[in-house]
Amino acid sequence: MQIGDIAKKACTSIRTIRYYEELGLISLAERTVGGFRKYNNDDLNKILIIQRLQSLGLSLSEIKNLFTIRKMSSSGGESAKKLYEFLQERSLELDKKIERLKQMKSDIDVSKELIKKCFKCKKEISNCRKNCNLTGKYEEAPKLFKAVL
Repeated sequence: MQIGDIAKKACTSIRTIRYYEELGLISLAERTVGGFRKYNNDDLNKILIIQRLQSLGLSLSEIKNLFTIRKMSSSGGESAKKLYEFLQERSLELDKKIERLKQMKSDIDVSKELIKKCFKCKKEISNCRKNCNLTGKYEEAPKLFKAVL
């Protein structure tokens, strides 16, 4: 199949297919006599795997690293250990990100509750902070709340 066909089947652009080739994520395509790139189902499957890994949050560099681990390993055990280390590192990164997201969620929830108390406020916006009934609570408010008040 030609580049347009594989791009259509993978729901991506021709430029993306060429970029994957440039990065070495997929093998350079064979060429027809007329110079057109020629792809097969293995190429399509690899592109779909790349897309799936990207949707899981992996960068193209990380994906290339994963593909390289298997190629560069001399045994299944060596490959498995390297893959395990990669996944362990990724898991730790995700745990840290989850903690940051939980803190952000908490900050948003607290800020929403404080802001709800301002719904009926009739004070002039230019004096909002000075004359606010929430002044005491404002000092303890999350940065998000402080930024918008």
